Amino acid sequence: MQKLAFLLIVGASFFMSCKKTVFLTPTRDITDTVKVNTDYVYNFMVNSAEDEVEMITAPLHADTSEFFSDSTELYPYSYFYSTEFNYTGEDYIEFNIKRQSSADNFDLPKEERVRITLIIE
Repeated sequence: MQKLAFLLIVGASFFMSCKKTVFLTPTRDITDTVKVNTDYVYNFMVNSAEDEVEMITAPLHADTSEFFSDSTELYPYSYFYSTEFNYTGEDYIEFNIKRQSSADNFDLPKEERVRITLIIE
């Protein structure tokens, strides 16, 4: 009986010492409607010099899909999407964003995943 109690105490202390903090990246799901043969722009609210944006899933029905910087904006790093000629339906793009700059002004997380679903009509 004492051996069982000892094993339970040792086992419990082992599991309590292995406690890890797990950080789950917040995910922002965005759904927008785009007219056929038009463009879509999404501003990441990041500064391209200090922050990172990585495309995880590329769109399947884009004529143009690219990152660009607009120096007239406070946070100039954006994404440009142009629909495939006469395509109607849905397209999907996914990004990982890591902010090192002063994004706290906008209550944005330091790291997040953005999933954009475009409904093209």
